[in-house]
Parts: sequence; structure tokens; C-alpha cells
Amino acid sequence: IVCGPPSVGKSALTHRYLFNTFNVNNEYNPTLLETFQKRVAIDQKVCLLTITDTAGQEEYIALRDSALRSGDGFLVVFSVMDRTSFGEVRGSFNELNECRRVQDQAIVVCGNKCEGSQEGWEVQWSEVEALMRELGVQCMQTSAKEDVGVVEAFTELIREIRRIGPAVRSNKGSKKDSKYASKDSMFSNNKKRRSANIHYKGCVLL
Repeated sequence: IVCGPPSVGKSALTHRYLFNTFNVNNEYNPTLLETFQKRVAIDQKVCLLTITDTAGQEEYIALRDSALRSGDGFLVVFSVMDRTSFGEVRGSFNELNECRRVQDQAIVVCGNKCEGSQEGWEVQWSEVEALMRELGVQCMQTSAKEDVGVVEAFTELIREIRRIGPAVRSNKGSKKDSKYASKDSMFSNNKKRRSANIHYKGCVLL
């Protein structure tokens, strides 16, 4: 899941990674929600990625929360040219914790729009490093425009997903976090009902 505030380059990063393209006209078209798939080989292991580019606008918070709950890994994006977006990184982490309620999550932060000299940035990289140490995640300098660090950021996120993936998936299957029971649990419940000699009228849709 690619997430972050508006205008930080989430879609630009996604399209650069997937299609190696960049909107040279510098036009900003707010994204509602886009999902793509890409098959890649990382560390000699092939995987099929489903990448969701989320909306940054507050009016689409319900769609974004739904995507956050379903994701295995998260690319949290801010712009080094926009101090306000950097200030929202901690809020993005809080939003993830609130939506998912798991302790260990696969997260990579991208300081995007890192083209040009750091003297023109609104955020100094030393500030970024200090916050990342506090949050316990890594942050990578990226530029969708100049194709810097984009592949590396997604690659590191995939490695993080692989490292802690089983823990994330086990939480998804919990009764607390899942709205619907799995088929296995449905059959298990039916067995318990039969063993308890409890009779139900009606039908079951499988």
C-alpha cells in the first residue's frame, strides 16, 4: 500500500516503479484509489505484487482505511520539499496502528522529490534520520522524476513483508480483526454444533 498526504508523489513513485514513466508536464491529478499488479524476482524469489496507490485527501479517508487494513506492507511517502508532509509522517504511523492493531509491520518511508541540492529542501535529512530512529523504520531518498531510489524502496519493502509476513497474516485471521470467518472455521463451528446436538433451520451459503 502506497500512502501519505496529497501532492507528495505517491502516484509518481508507483508509475515509475511499474512502468518506468514520469509525468513530465508536472500536472497534479488527485488519485482516488488505483490497484496494479507486477511480477518481480527479489533475492531470486518470484512474487506477484498487488500495489494500491491510495488517496491523500481527507474526503477519501474511508477508502484509505479499508486499504490500510488489507495491506501486508506500506510505503509511507512524504516530500522533502514540503515540511508539512514530513510532519504528517507520525500521523500516518498512528493511522496504521489504529487501523491494523498489530505490533510489527512492514513499513518503509520514502523522502520523495530528492532531486537537486539539499540546500533547497524544506526538510533536512538529519531530521528525517532522527524521526526514523524513533519510529524504528528505515527511510530512503527517492525521486520519481530522476528515477532515484524507487526500485530500491519497493525492494526493501518486499523484504520487510517477507521478514514479518507470517505475523501480519496471522493477525488478519483473528476474530478481532476479521469481519468474516474463513471456510475452515465455518466447518469447525458446524462440527461443534452437531456434536452439541443443536439443530438449526434454514440454509448455509458456502
